[in-house]
Amino acid sequence: MIEPIKIVVPGLVASFAKKVRTWHAADGRSGTGAYNAAPYAKWKDYARMCAAHAVGERIPFQDAVAVEIDIFKDIPSAFSNKKRALALQGLLRPITTRTSTTI
Repeated sequence: MIEPIKIVVPGLVASFAKKVRTWHAADGRSGTGAYNAAPYAKWKDYARMCAAHAVGERIPFQDAVAVEIDIFKDIPSAFSNKKRALALQGLLRPITTRTSTTI
């Protein structure tokens, strides 16, 4: 059996954010284009680098692949003592909220 590849991306994860820009050309043409916000783009490049380092010189995958993902998040500071105790016991599942950032 082939040894599993363990990819670790240390640090905080950047929130996914897409930006949209509109452009207008001098000849009357116009359009829109979407791109990743800077913090997410930087984190994505960092995660890609960590994955490439973990894979190393191995050959590309040629068969079925099994993936296991473990995500570790801090307990939100807004949790009450009761919710914090439940989260530490593993009885309260992780909760995420959507946040917007302006760059």
